[in-house]
Amino acid sequence: MFIAPKHLVRRAKMTTNYIFPGDWTAWMTALARAWHQRSAWRFGVIIIGIVLAQGRRTVTSWFRAANITKHYKAFYYFIGAVGKKTETIATILLEIMIHLIYRKNPRVLMAIDDSPTKRYGPKVQGAGIHRNPTPGPQGHKFLYGHIWVSLSALVRHKSWGTIGLPLLAKMYVRAKDIATVPKHYQISFQNKLQQASELVQWAAECCKRLDKTLWIVTDGGYTRAGFLKPVIRLGVTVITRLRKDAALHALPRPVKKRKRGRPRKYGRRLDLRQIALGKYLVTLETAGKKLTRKAQVKKTTNWPVGIRE
Repeated sequence: MFIAPKHLVRRAKMTTNYIFPGDWTAWMTALARAWHQRSAWRFGVIIIGIVLAQGRRTVTSWFRAANITKHYKAFYYFIGAVGKKTETIATILLEIMIHLIYRKNPRVLMAIDDSPTKRYGPKVQGAGIHRNPTPGPQGHKFLYGHIWVSLSALVRHKSWGTIGLPLLAKMYVRAKDIATVPKHYQISFQNKLQQASELVQWAAECCKRLDKTLWIVTDGGYTRAGFLKPVIRLGVTVITRLRKDAALHALPRPVKKRKRGRPRKYGRRLDLRQIALGKYLVTLETAGKKLTRKAQVKKTTNWPVGIRE
């Protein structure tokens, strides 16, 4: 149950009593520590509006669901303050999630991906033309909107299978669209690899503080040196899909007697088609179905990254 201050109840006439699970109060109290006590109570009211909102997920629909009618401007200002402390909120949320879900597991599994969101109107800050990963029946290859590089925790649900719990995201703005963003936001250009590596660095620091190891799952778009090198230096294990033209080499043979020149860093070139044949049968569960695939474990070197996989 969440109760707003009495003097604001008389003035704003908001619905103040909500029946939620017993852990709700503890979670809201922990998350509200990011703000001053004078305004922290608004966070719980807004979260209730987000949970109960119907239709389009807009701020107005949140206020309508939480019965915020009068003095709504103060809530608008508060949402602006929330946007400036997203990393603090995500840190508290990650700590809560680890204690609840990964308490007995020494490894935390997360995923990195970028997803677009459509926007409309010529004056949407940071919006631009991006490739559409899901063209649909109409076949639109591009869309207008935002691109978010998101970090999500992967968990297995009894009814829904494997799901992702978003924790933190960064908005990707193209270099040509930076000029459209007001200067007081102090946004500089970063590519997706740089943003993804910063998200992983934040998660690795949180996991290290809680004595957990971090595993990251990505798609083939992040198998580049700009992401893999800084992430692996942090001690993070990366599970990814290689490009079909990836240059893999076997490990160099040990030399019995050192000769002149630099020792070899790479062995013979490997054919991905032979590696893909696999030697072991592995059972996978995807979309509620169990599939059997062939797999192979092999140590190789990747010359663009300069690391062993």
